[in-house]
Amino acid sequence: MGPVVRIVVALFLTSVFQMAPARATGERGMFATASHAGGMIQLGQRGRTDKDRWQEEEERRVKKRKSERRAEREKLERDRARRWSKERRLRMDRAAREHLERQRKQREARSRSMEEGYETRQQNRRRARRARRLNADRSALLKRFPPAWVVGIIEGRVEKGWTADAVRESWGRPRRVLKVPPSDEVWVYPRKRVIFTGGAVRQVVVEQPATGAGR
Repeated sequence: MGPVVRIVVALFLTSVFQMAPARATGERGMFATASHAGGMIQLGQRGRTDKDRWQEEEERRVKKRKSERRAEREKLERDRARRWSKERRLRMDRAAREHLERQRKQREARSRSMEEGYETRQQNRRRARRARRLNADRSALLKRFPPAWVVGIIEGRVEKGWTADAVRESWGRPRRVLKVPPSDEVWVYPRKRVIFTGGAVRQVVVEQPATGAGR
């Protein structure tokens, strides 16, 4: 071999020997970088999995809280609707009872008016006018009847022992006069009767209206 060839070969071998350690170092660095990257990828994958799991658990907790709140609201609404329906039913029952009570009182009032109010307003006015007139004629009545009789005549009463004139002054003319032998006489008024014996009042009968009238 010539000297030139030997020089070229020597340079080539020198360069090869110099590049071998660097290549080995580069391969080791590459392997280390790859292993580090794989570890990072594994760590990243593990971190994302934990986060996803935490997010899922958080979402489940949120859904559970929402479902519990929804169930609580629905329960409150049902309780409110139940209370409202119960209160409405109680109000309706109370209104029905009050209505029935008013009807009963009205029936009782009508019954009392029929039982006790058989004398009309016009008759009451007539009696009041007559009482005023009799009160004005008190002096004339005192000349005919005792003072106690005059008070009863003005008040529209008839008492035992009165004469027929006193009864006529107090209650007016009777509707009918019934003769009862031997000496009794019955004067018939609306719902009232006066029985005379020997010209004096023996008994005054006031008929009471029927209990079930107007019902």
